[in-house]
Amino acid sequence: MIELRGIERDEVPAFRAAVTFGFGADELPEAEFTPEAVDAFLDVAALATMMVGVDRGRFVATFASRDFDLAVPGGASVSMAGATMVTVLPTHRRRGLLTGLMERHLAQAARRGQVLAGLRASEETIYGRFGYGSAAPCYALQLPADTVAVPPPVGDAGGAQPALRLVGADEAATLLPPVYDRHWRCVPGLLSRTPAWWQERLLRDPEHRRRGATARRHVVAEQGGAVTGWASYRQLDNWSAGRADGAVEVEDLHAFDDQARRALWHFLAHVDLYPNVRWGDCALDDPIFLEVDRPRRLITRLQDTLWLRLLDPAKAFEARRYERDGEVTLAVNDPLGIADGTWHLQVEEGRGRCRPVAGPAEVTLDCRAAGAAYLGGVPLLTLARAGWAEGASDAVARLDGMLRTARAPWSPEHF
Repeated sequence: MIELRGIERDEVPAFRAAVTFGFGADELPEAEFTPEAVDAFLDVAALATMMVGVDRGRFVATFASRDFDLAVPGGASVSMAGATMVTVLPTHRRRGLLTGLMERHLAQAARRGQVLAGLRASEETIYGRFGYGSAAPCYALQLPADTVAVPPPVGDAGGAQPALRLVGADEAATLLPPVYDRHWRCVPGLLSRTPAWWQERLLRDPEHRRRGATARRHVVAEQGGAVTGWASYRQLDNWSAGRADGAVEVEDLHAFDDQARRALWHFLAHVDLYPNVRWGDCALDDPIFLEVDRPRRLITRLQDTLWLRLLDPAKAFEARRYERDGEVTLAVNDPLGIADGTWHLQVEEGRGRCRPVAGPAEVTLDCRAAGAAYLGGVPLLTLARAGWAEGASDAVARLDGMLRTARAPWSPEHF
């Protein structure tokens, strides 16, 4: 019989090895299993959240969670339990291991008072049955800079343009976190970053993470003595065509005004010998699609990023702000019973009040629909057409208008 249980600290190396094997990656080097490496790993993934399926002494399934605050519309944030490191060996699939681990995770997160559960899915067919909906789609973008012209940056009202400079990892560790901390709540979908997260996931750069590319490089945009944006990227060379055809692989790009955004895109598109700019997490409403001279030459693939599941609908709907006032009675159908219920949502001057009520609902949401629509980027009207929401057309339209946001949610964080 397969046992589902938590792990002890001395089992962390075996847990990490099982995760790596489950994702089909090469074995981690010995340096990843030292006591110091275990400490760093546990700084970004709490031991209490780690679970395994054990069959005859072997870890055949893994699961963990990371706590984040999630930026929601209006500049606020809510707590989110982020599922991660989810694997099941091919020999043990379809035995209920993922279901058992997921149900334990969601129950634990609800007991801890988490408002939402979230994840980035390795496969898009898995998590809908657990009540998750894709809430922040984006584009995987390829920009062939040898045939597509990216315009040069423009100045501010006084004509000054951002200054760009390359910085090393140590300076990036000093410059970037304070800027991110000031701005991340302004963009629905962004996640909080702790000092440990910055260090372990974004600044530490061991060889096994590079996949044949260079070490991570950082370029910052500065204006008026302040950092207004940055890009972190790698370079992957390619001379197979008899000419330089390398790639700039963007890993992190944040710009807090359009001057910085234009300057960074122009920089990335003008790295000599590397004409292929690739970024897997480009926001749907990034103006780059309007600014280049040949948008047809851009190669895009729509992909999901952050999947959300409501754990506490009342707190979730009261935490975010709204661009349109109104009221509606809505029900959430949750097969696991965690978010199941009926609420009256009333929005006045952009602030919501959400209270449980008895009686019929004007709009009934599948749990997936509630998660998908929560950040305002996935139209409830579209979800209703897909059969994920039901109600009179005027009530569905009213709730759709209340939830929508002018800016598309964006969630580029990989966790």
